Order: sequence, then C-alpha cells, then structure tokens
Amino acid sequence: MIMKIKQVLILVVAIAISFGVFIACDHQPSTINQHLSAEALAQEESPTNLVPNPSFEEGKVFNSGLYGEGNSPLGKPTGWSTHNQLLNDSTGWVTDEAHTGKRSLKIVNISGTDAYWKSDPIVFKEPANAFEASIWAMSKDVKSNEGKCQLAFDVLLKEYGTIRVFTNIPTNKTGWQLISQKFTFASDISKIVPYCILSGTVGTAWFDDLSLSPIKTEWSNTKEVLFENLVTTDKNKNIYELKGDQRLYSSDFLPIEQHFAYALAGKFKAVGAEPSFVYFGIDCYNKDKQSIRTHFFNYIKGTETEVLRACTATDKFIIVKDASNWKPDPNGCIAFNIDDSGEYSDLPNFDVSSFGIDKVKKFGQFWKIYLSKKIGSNFSAGTKIREHKSTGGYIYCATPGHKIPNKWTEYKGTVYGEESAPSVNSVIFYPKTKYIKILILGNYKQTSKSVLQFKNIKFKQIFTQG
Repeated sequence: MIMKIKQVLILVVAIAISFGVFIACDHQPSTINQHLSAEALAQEESPTNLVPNPSFEEGKVFNSGLYGEGNSPLGKPTGWSTHNQLLNDSTGWVTDEAHTGKRSLKIVNISGTDAYWKSDPIVFKEPANAFEASIWAMSKDVKSNEGKCQLAFDVLLKEYGTIRVFTNIPTNKTGWQLISQKFTFASDISKIVPYCILSGTVGTAWFDDLSLSPIKTEWSNTKEVLFENLVTTDKNKNIYELKGDQRLYSSDFLPIEQHFAYALAGKFKAVGAEPSFVYFGIDCYNKDKQSIRTHFFNYIKGTETEVLRACTATDKFIIVKDASNWKPDPNGCIAFNIDDSGEYSDLPNFDVSSFGIDKVKKFGQFWKIYLSKKIGSNFSAGTKIREHKSTGGYIYCATPGHKIPNKWTEYKGTVYGEESAPSVNSVIFYPKTKYIKILILGNYKQTSKSVLQFKNIKFKQIFTQG
C-alpha cells in the first residue's frame, strides 16, 4: 500500500514537473517568437540593396608595398571603372576620404571633361518598375556652376528601351552629404547601370555607400489624347476616320518637362481602295505656345557676325562685317538679334528671314549675303546675326511615313528631354519645349480613295521622380 502511494506521488510530481516545464517552455518560446517576428518584420521592411559592392570596399589589391608602409596600395574596385579624368581605376579607388570603411571612389577633373565612374550592369531578377537610390558624396574646389555632379542611371525598361535618369549633387556644401531619389517607370526594369559623375567643370568629388532598392508600384501617368472637329465612325465611337490627305492636331496643349521622357502610341488601319501613308509624331511649342521649327534653333557654328548697313523688309541682300563661314543653302536663313556670347540664350530664335541663301561674296572690307526672297523685316546697323538651317519641322517619333496595313497595327515611339536621353542618337524635344500637340499627317499626298482609321492615341510620361 505504501509502495503504491509512493508510486502515485512520484507520478503526480512527475506530471506537475512536466506541466511546469511545459508552462515554462510555452512562455519562453513565446517571447523568442515575438522577438524573431520583430526581426523578420524588420528584415521584410528593410529595402534590398542590389548594388554588389555598395561601400566600394571590395576589390583586387596588388603591389601593396609600392608606396611603402601606411600608404594606399594599388588595386581596382570590384564592378567599377572610371573614365575621362586625371585618376584611373587604381588611383581613383582611394583611402584619403571615406564615409564608412576605408575606401571611396574619387574623381579629379582638371579640364572640364565628361568624367565619371561606371558600374557593371545590375540585372533585375524580380519584377519592379521603380527603385530608390541614395549615395554619400563630397566635393572640393568645384569651380563652375554649369558642370554636373550627379548620381545617374541608364535604366533599360522592358517596353521603352533605355532612359537616363539622375539626381543632382550640390557642390556648394562641405563634408559628406546624403543624396537620395525615387524613380518610378511605366514599365518593368530589366537592368540598370549606375554612374557617379563630375563633368563639365573642374574640381574633386568623392562617392561612397551607394544603395539601390527595387520597388513594385502602380502606374497611371497616361494622357488620353482628344481631337477637335473629328467625327468617329458609326460602328465604334472610339475609332476615328480620315479620308484623303489631312493634317490633324490634338485638341489640347499637353505640358511636358524637359528632364523626363515620354512615349507616344496609337493604332492605325487602312480601309480605303488605295494605300494610306501616315506621319505620326508631335509638334513642339514654347512657353508662349509658339510652334518651334528646326531653323529657329539649328545654327551654323562660327557664323556670328554684325549688320553693317540697315536693311528693309523688301531687300534681298544684307551687308555684314564677316561672312567667311557662311555657305549658300536653299534651306538656310538669317537669325537676327542673336546672343553671340557663346551662351545661345536666344534659342529658339523666332526672328528669322525667309528661306534660301543664294550666294555669299566679299567686297573689300565687308561681305554681302544674297537671299532667294525678300528678307521680310527691317533691321538696323549693328544688329547681330548668324546663319541657321532647317532640317524639318516636326518630330515624327512614332512613324516617319509608313504605309499602313489593312489590319490594326500599333505604332509607338519615345521622345526624351535632353538630360534623359541615353545617347546622341535619341529623339529629343526641341530646345525650350514646354507644350506639345500630337500630329497626324493622314493619307499624306493621297486622294479621297485613301481612308485611314485610328484609335487609342495615348501620350505617356515614362517616368517620374520624387
């Protein structure tokens, strides 16, 4: 009996101990789980940095004894190379300044070149149409306000090709400063190439701790384009129709910002007895909504001179101080009241003569420029002029004159602000463009037997920043 009671007591104690251990274990893991959940949540909220060598500490070091003990060895930072500056990949990977760690990237620009550090491409493996970037930077003795100190990116979009985006880095501050910017695009990103830039000026800049974090977000920055006095077809009110040769402009002036890029798209179909040829693009306007033509800004370098004798609107020649660099050209003209300081602040210049420069001749100490037509305005002696030339009127970014098939076909193109253009071959807005209108030359130089239908004309800003 006593043995059984002992066994029962031992069993009860064992159960109690087990229950107590269970209670203790149940309480302790709860605290640990809460702690782990907080860490996991923090990790989920922390942005992913896609830059493979973000602090510029990684690299291949060689010739470590070249400069003696305590001095920086030669080497090369992983994934980065520099161009057009005093320093090279080794001497520009420095230890004289760093925001964190021991290393940073340095640019010494002594002649105002296009100097920069360039990264290897960063490939986006997960869908993202936005990214947030930041960098620590410092500059010294930067002399010109016209140069650029920037963190820039060539962004390859899956739908629109490559676009250059950037954020400016102030050079009037001392010490390290953090620069950050968010960019959102109308398409998913395929890859990005970062640049650290100090160009168009002299001075020194350092860059450290680069971050680039992908983001997936919504996009709705699209403008539906409307057309005045245009009847839609009876079958579908969303389809417009043109018979014969017609020039069509969109109803509204659409505002643009020169540092962004824009896409134009639309669908076309030929339904007539004869083929339809179409030019599809944009017309550029300045802040006063004046249409900008290429001869308003397309100048011939080195042709700046001065009118020696006043001329009238009916004259077909003009006497100037020096026309040695002028050339006869049927598409040439004279631009008056120019800025000859080298700043070209008059461009686009709407104060131009009629087209056609027939001949240029020297007579002793002066020159005569002969025009095909009357000058068109009166100008006094001392007026400064230069030669301009027309290379076309509009920007046909979507189609520069295609024969349209008899099935719905989409045509699209991209226009860049000057600083968002990824290459010199990119189509860019004309200088000082503030507004645009969509332009369609339908059934160009054709008869009423050519009938064109179109729909879904859209003008879209491809990226925003903020």
